[in-house]
Amino acid sequence: MLALLLGAIFVAGCLGGSQPAAGGVTQTPTPTPNATTPSTGTPANTSQPAAPATVNNSVTPPPAPVTPPASGTLVWDAKKALKITLLRKGDSLAFDTLKIRLDNIVFQGRPLASYSVLDSTNAVLKTFTLGQNESIRFTAPSNEEYLFVAIFNIGEGLPNAVQTQVYRTRDLLSASSGSSQIGIPENSYTLGLQYPKPVMLANQTIGIGQTVLARDALGVQLTEIDRSTRPVGASIRVSDASGAEIGTAKLQGGQMVQVRIDTQHRYYVVLQTVDATSDRAPVMIYQGMSFVDANYTIGGN
Repeated sequence: MLALLLGAIFVAGCLGGSQPAAGGVTQTPTPTPNATTPSTGTPANTSQPAAPATVNNSVTPPPAPVTPPASGTLVWDAKKALKITLLRKGDSLAFDTLKIRLDNIVFQGRPLASYSVLDSTNAVLKTFTLGQNESIRFTAPSNEEYLFVAIFNIGEGLPNAVQTQVYRTRDLLSASSGSSQIGIPENSYTLGLQYPKPVMLANQTIGIGQTVLARDALGVQLTEIDRSTRPVGASIRVSDASGAEIGTAKLQGGQMVQVRIDTQHRYYVVLQTVDATSDRAPVMIYQGMSFVDANYTIGGN
């Protein structure tokens, strides 16, 4: 009898261990987001975005100033072309650090030339199609802007070649209007002697072909590094707010040039010490105090 009683208690204990938890709630493991359900192979909980594995707390530096495309009216003058040549299908024309390749000539109611612009590694930067006397403006990775022109020699049948013209748009811009002018090189330390102190508008190290922009006042482009001078110098091109050229200058490290826009706006472009091992130069732009030209008579009793 005692053995039967103990057996009954043992069986009741086993059955009790398989009952749901208190309150009738069955606890199941939470599926991992985007995990696959074993029975069907369907993504589970796909509506929930997966949490990022890592958090990047680094601060992204602001992008370097970009030279805006040249603005204003372009005066198309073949004498100012960078390159002019006759291209057949597959031919390329090198200019600066780039190349333009004629990919094909087709006839769709008129002759059309298909081109590609390639970088120094022959990677394609842009493709486009031009008709007779048509042109397109292209901004290179160096921020230099170019103008491409196609001219067909129309004759019998489909032309097998097209004259291709390459320009730098800055070479086609008319000179800056008004009283804008650029001075002669002088020592930059004299800025510290001015009162009130000139205000710095820009301070940037740039490479050849790049431009420092001073708000809406002017831009200074580095065109050449001159290692033949001591200290090392550089050539710059100064443009006004519209992109029209004001003038050029050759400066050595530690020199500056004054740029006068009008009687009320005067700026100073400073070339700091140039690293002779690179093709980069630090350029600073200051705004100086200007006085309106006037003629006052001071009198007394």
